[in-house]
Amino acid sequence: MKTLRLSVIATACALALTACSSGSKVSIPAPKKDQSQTESLKKAQDAERIAKEKQREAEAKQQELAQKVAQVEKEKKTAQEAYNKAEKANKQLLAEKQGEVDRLAKAQKEAEVAYKKLLAEKQSESDNLLKAQVEKAEKEKKASQDAYMKAKEEYNRLLTEKQAETDRLTKLQTEAEKERQRLLAEKQAETDRLTKLQAEAERLAKEQAEKEKAKKEELDERVKKNIVELKKDFAPVVTFKKNEDITMAYVNGKLLTIDQNQFTHNDVAKNEQRLDTLIIDGKEIDLFTRDEALKNLQRVEEINPIKDIDQEGFKGKVASLPKSAFNEGFEQMRYGYVTKDGKTTLFVQGHRTPTENSGSYRSPSSYVNYAKNDDNERGSSLDSLPTEQAYDYQGFAFYGKDNNYRQVNARGVADFSNKKILVELKEDEKTLLTLGATIKDSTFVGEHNGVYTSGAFYGSEGRDMGGIFYQTQGEDKDKNGVFGVTKQGCSYFSCDKSSENLKDFEVK
Repeated sequence: MKTLRLSVIATACALALTACSSGSKVSIPAPKKDQSQTESLKKAQDAERIAKEKQREAEAKQQELAQKVAQVEKEKKTAQEAYNKAEKANKQLLAEKQGEVDRLAKAQKEAEVAYKKLLAEKQSESDNLLKAQVEKAEKEKKASQDAYMKAKEEYNRLLTEKQAETDRLTKLQTEAEKERQRLLAEKQAETDRLTKLQAEAERLAKEQAEKEKAKKEELDERVKKNIVELKKDFAPVVTFKKNEDITMAYVNGKLLTIDQNQFTHNDVAKNEQRLDTLIIDGKEIDLFTRDEALKNLQRVEEINPIKDIDQEGFKGKVASLPKSAFNEGFEQMRYGYVTKDGKTTLFVQGHRTPTENSGSYRSPSSYVNYAKNDDNERGSSLDSLPTEQAYDYQGFAFYGKDNNYRQVNARGVADFSNKKILVELKEDEKTLLTLGATIKDSTFVGEHNGVYTSGAFYGSEGRDMGGIFYQTQGEDKDKNGVFGVTKQGCSYFSCDKSSENLKDFEVK
């Protein structure tokens, strides 16, 4: 009987241990993994970790029960050893052990119920957590999908806009390329045109340069020839015997004919006594008639008269006559110009002033006698040219070119001490030109600042001075003219001396 009871107790203990052991090995099923939701898996793993912690608690309780079982085994051994000594006590002990087994069974059952309840709670908690996580993941997924769809729509919109902009830019680029090609073609055409024009311009410029060079060479050569013609000497004074006691001089002077700016020098007609007759190409031109001289004689003029010429197809001007019967200025000289058939002739003529080397002679011309038509057998006396002192002169000049001449004032100085003359052409107090020459006998020739001058003195003691001049440089190159001036401050016996000295006046 005692043996049966011990067996029953042992069997009950084994059953209890087996139940505890098998109960402790029950595990909470792990939630299924969602391959697409990593976060949910993590949270499920957290739930499994919690379940394992609960399992460890159960195992701890199991270990506690195992310890109690070991204690029971110990007590069983003690009871077995004491069984023989006290059977009575064994029954009581068996009853106690049976109660203990019942209690342990009840505890085991309660533990199983609590475990199942805990398992259910944990499962519910895990399910709720997993559900919440899944719902959150779903929401996040939906939000992510919505954001993705929105981003995709925005991307597609931007892509469409970009494509449209690309198409627009491509079209613009194509149009720009066409325009560039058109402009390049136009530029090339313009370049070709300009190249052609430049080549033509260079050719024309070269031709023009050659023409200008040839023209300049021709001009320079013509100027040189003109200077040679201008500087040709006056013919020597030719005299004739009026009677056995009186020697007179023929008219002497210079004619310069200008045809297309080319000069030709001529002497006045030979053996001509008439001062107021100009002979050109065999044609006689009256400078001042007797009637004109008489009218001038009958009045006192403020200036020496200048006359317009219009005879035999010749047109021009001539100067001048004395201001009165008591004034010898311009009595023995006439100067001016005439134009015909595109040619101009500048002239200076008169009765030249004698010099110490020329011998004495008289002039057949007398202003008063000429005006009164009274032949004067003795004519007018001509005293020699001064060899010293300087004198002031006043008069006029005709200045221009191409058959077009204008009248200007002229002021002169003859410095017989330094053998130089100076003549200034003035207009409205402005000096247009300055002439200079060197005196030789009763003529003068020279150059000052590119202006060449050739002339002579006429009348007694060089009372009148006339000449022809030529501008060879500057803006007025090729202009020319003729001037005539007469001494100032003269009385019947003498003329005032000039305060000017031409020693330093440059003449070549």
